[in-house]
Formats: sequence, C-alpha cells, structure tokens
Amino acid sequence: MFKIRNKVAHQGTFYKQELERGRELHNELISLIVVAEEKIDELVLNIEEKEAIYQASINALANKDNDELENQSKLPGLKLIGKIELSGTANKVFRGHPVITEQELIEELEKVESAGNNKFVGLKWFVTEYLAEKSYSIGFSYSLLNILAERGRIDLYDVDSFDGSYTIKAVKSNHEYKGDES
Repeated sequence: MFKIRNKVAHQGTFYKQELERGRELHNELISLIVVAEEKIDELVLNIEEKEAIYQASINALANKDNDELENQSKLPGLKLIGKIELSGTANKVFRGHPVITEQELIEELEKVESAGNNKFVGLKWFVTEYLAEKSYSIGFSYSLLNILAERGRIDLYDVDSFDGSYTIKAVKSNHEYKGDES
C-alpha cells in the first residue's frame, strides 16, 4: 500500500491494476482493524508491560525534534500506555503538550478535591477539561491515572448521575497509600 501511495503522492504513473490492488489491501486492512477492535478487551497488560510501553513512548519523544513532533499525527505504538517516574522536573512534550508527572498529577487532583466544590471529581472532566486547560497531554494523563489506580495511589469508582440514567467514572486520591516500602 505504501508503494502505491507513493506513486499517487509523487504523481507517478498509476495503473488500473494498482488501483485494484490498493482496494484489496484497503479491504484487508479494514478487516484486520475490525477484528482487532473486537478483541481489544481481551488484551491484558500487567503493570510492568504498561510501564515499558510508556517508557518506550517517552524515549521516542526524546528522539524527535519539535518540528517533527508538530507534523506527526500521533505517537507511534499502542494506545494503551502506562507511566513510570520521570527523572527530574522537566517534562517531555508530546505535540506541544507537557507529559504530566505522577507528582504533578497527584497535586492537581488534591487541589481539585480540596476545593470542595463537588461531591466527586469526574474522571473525564478532570482529564479533558481541568488538566487539558493546563495544557497537559490528555492521552498520557489517562495512562498515568490508570497506572496510579493499579498501584493503589488513586481510586477510580462509579457515581450515578443526578437522574440515575447513567454512571459517571470518578477519581479520588488514596490518602492511605503508603507507596513502595522497598
């Protein structure tokens, strides 16, 4: 498909048989994606695997310059990524958005909790409104929250909507968390 794409993109001679082959490859690709989407819930990664994927993503960011990142449509690799401690306070940047550290995320969550404006902190609101307003990368923020929940550092729980017609995923810090004793 890449070879066919290059012929079209670079105004090369393009034959009918290549168009037909491109359509075949397109249909095969769509089939693969549909099967993968159907099986996505079967994918189970342990925390070490999530952290390794996250670190590989951070390393990929470190090896790209800002122009290359700005022109990149997405970070290569899996959507499901974890988070490990980043050294120092300097965040890596993904498409112009800083990647939030564990400490920063916990501090931001505790700020929202201590404001006391709501009975709970909605997960989607916290990431897509509150953290995004501070320019943090949404995808990396969700990844970190999932890892922190798995570690027991935060709690994710369900809250019924006001009228009870749907469930809201909420997040809160786990003040009883003791961390690694090692």
